[in-house]
Amino acid sequence: MEAILNSHPVKDLKFEISKTNIKGYSKLKKKETVALMLKHKERFKHIKFNQEKIDRDDERKMEK
Repeated sequence: MEAILNSHPVKDLKFEISKTNIKGYSKLKKKETVALMLKHKERFKHIKFNQEKIDRDDERKMEK
């Protein structure tokens, strides 16, 4: 689950948190945001890997 959350920008993660009634997340950094979401992972099971990030990572590997 942590890898899935890390594949998304923090802006998107905070938007997902805003859909719940979890408070106090707005000033968190990405690592802290992911930790908070993992604490409440039952609320975020619908989140899937960010395909754009996977594609970018594949491109970087091919360039090397």
